[in-house]
Amino acid sequence: MRKFILLIILFTPLLAICQQSPAELNENAVTTRQYDPGKSFVLANRAYLLALEQKDTSQIALSLKNMGVALYFQAAFDSASICYEKSLEYYTAINDSIGMSASANNLGLVCKDLSRIDDAEKYLKLSLEIDYLLKDTAGMAYGLNNIGQVYQIKGMHREAADMYMKSAEYELLYGNDFGAAESWINVGVVLTELAEYEKSNTYLKKSLNIAIKYNDPILEARALNNIGDNYTHLSRFDLAETNIRRSIAIREEYEEYLGLTNSYLHLANMFQVMEMTDSADFYLFKSIDLCMETDNYRVAVLALMEKGRLLNTNGSYKESNDYLLNALELAQNMEYEPILNDIYSLLSTNYSELGDYESAWKYEKMLSEHSIEKTEIEVVQNIPQAETEAEQINFFSVQNVIIGILAAMVAVLLVLLVVRRR
Repeated sequence: MRKFILLIILFTPLLAICQQSPAELNENAVTTRQYDPGKSFVLANRAYLLALEQKDTSQIALSLKNMGVALYFQAAFDSASICYEKSLEYYTAINDSIGMSASANNLGLVCKDLSRIDDAEKYLKLSLEIDYLLKDTAGMAYGLNNIGQVYQIKGMHREAADMYMKSAEYELLYGNDFGAAESWINVGVVLTELAEYEKSNTYLKKSLNIAIKYNDPILEARALNNIGDNYTHLSRFDLAETNIRRSIAIREEYEEYLGLTNSYLHLANMFQVMEMTDSADFYLFKSIDLCMETDNYRVAVLALMEKGRLLNTNGSYKESNDYLLNALELAQNMEYEPILNDIYSLLSTNYSELGDYESAWKYEKMLSEHSIEKTEIEVVQNIPQAETEAEQINFFSVQNVIIGILAAMVAVLLVLLVVRRR
């Protein structure tokens, strides 16, 4: 009897999912996506199938958006972009401005992660234009911040700073000084890149004061980390170390690992500038080890590459190659395409300086081939692929239906076996 009850309990969630409406399934997809994006995708995909059957265009669009978010959380950026594009089409068809803005914004963010920067800018600006029409102050603040990130990637630092400043202004318009503090941190980072370190710290300290006001340790750690980095550039190493170590202490206490890797890197850079190589390497490898422990391979690649770049600048070409070759292997294994050109270029320069022209030519050739390949991929991505997109979404749908049917068949067979044994 116990086995029979257990099978009914296991089978009940499947029946419950099947009985839910698309709106209920989508609501559950939203609540589960942060801690279980795989389940969130299954729920949103089921909502998509039901919405198609019911010809509910609004729920179809919402399901596709939720599928995209679940895929994004799983770093499946190409598939996420397909879902967002289709969602935007459906929202446009029914003239749902709020849905259009959300899907366009999400599509812009995923294009940014795919290094499709021009596409990212296009979709983020579309989202922002809609928010302006809707007079959605919060949406405008968020959109301006996202466009600022795109400008920063493109090296348009002044324009990025302007976007972040406007974002902060809109945050303050509806009384969100905490949101303004986050934008001010971004202003500070851009000004650091422009070598305006004192001015940068003015904005970072404003952010720090708000973090303390709201007792938010994570925001406080971000501000402290960047303030410390500015003091490194200003050769005020006592203040640099004090601020960065405070940032590290907070991030260690709250197990904020992504930020902690960055704080370790800033401390490593400070020691490198002070020509304390052993201490610099100690914190560099702490950062890399933590990246490996938390599967944050992108930051590990960046850490290795930056160490290689620094050694290249100092004329230590052989030592630079040791780091760059490790970075290259890791980047290739994880297919981290955007960083490869920088690594190839640095390796080619190093080998040329070492007089190993054969190796220099090898990496110069790899740089050229990768640049051509990337251009070809971008051209292909701009070709309309409606059939492929539909097939991919249908694959998700059919796959989940088959899994559901098989699960039901297995459950029924097991129930029959238990009944016969009785």
